Order: sequence, then C-alpha cells, then structure tokens
Amino acid sequence: MSSDRKIGPQDLLHIVIVGESNLPTEYRVSADGKIQFPFLDVVEVKGLTPRELDLELERLLSIDYFVNPEVLVAVKEYRQEYIRIIGQVNRPGQIPFRAEQKMDILDAIAAAGGRPDWRGRTWSSRATGSARRSPSRS
Repeated sequence: MSSDRKIGPQDLLHIVIVGESNLPTEYRVSADGKIQFPFLDVVEVKGLTPRELDLELERLLSIDYFVNPEVLVAVKEYRQEYIRIIGQVNRPGQIPFRAEQKMDILDAIAAAGGRPDWRGRTWSSRATGSARRSPSRS
C-alpha cells in the first residue's frame, strides 16, 4: 500500500503512541472523516497521508499531554470501493476495487466472468501497445 494515499472514510487505522501499550491501536475513520482518539477526543483525519497524521497527532499530543511523543500511523485496511459492470457479461453487478489496484476495462470484464460469446475465441490487443489481450472477432 502506498504511504502517499490519503486517508478516507471507513479506512481502518493502526495508531501507536510509542511507550503507551495500554491504549487502543485500531481506529475506524467515520463517514465524516474523523476518529475518536485518546486524550484528544475527535481528530479530523480525512485527506491526510499516514505520515501527515502521525505528525499532526504528535503536535496535538505535545500541547498538553506528552513531552516529545512519538506516534506511528499505518493504514491497516483501506475502504472497499466497487465498480459496476453491466451489459453482456456472465456476472453483471458490483466488483470490489481498490484505488491502488490497477484495473482496466478488460480486467473488469474478466472479473465479471467475461462475455458469454467469448468462449473459445483468441485474444489480442493493439490499442495501448501493451501485451494485454482482448477478444478478436473470428
């Protein structure tokens, strides 16, 4: 997972204040982009990278609670998003998709079971110049 990806609603965060083993470590981001965090109550996290959040938590905790706190933030689970496949495919509907996942239209069609009339056909693609394969008409 890329550490440059921004935190968003429903992400599951793993946050540790080094030396404080009695605190919870998992925090689910609310729909409005916030977490309930010990000592600080509600903290806005939406739109921050994990590194930006650990710096912000260190800053906030050092105001009234800790001297030079060290905070470690990781995204344990990014929110699940979906794409919808409709039309002539074997399994139309929603397909799980993560932003860091690379998926083009052929990957999406394949995830939906392909097209019913593609069985036994050969595949080739020249649109992007890549080695991707798509159905050829024969």
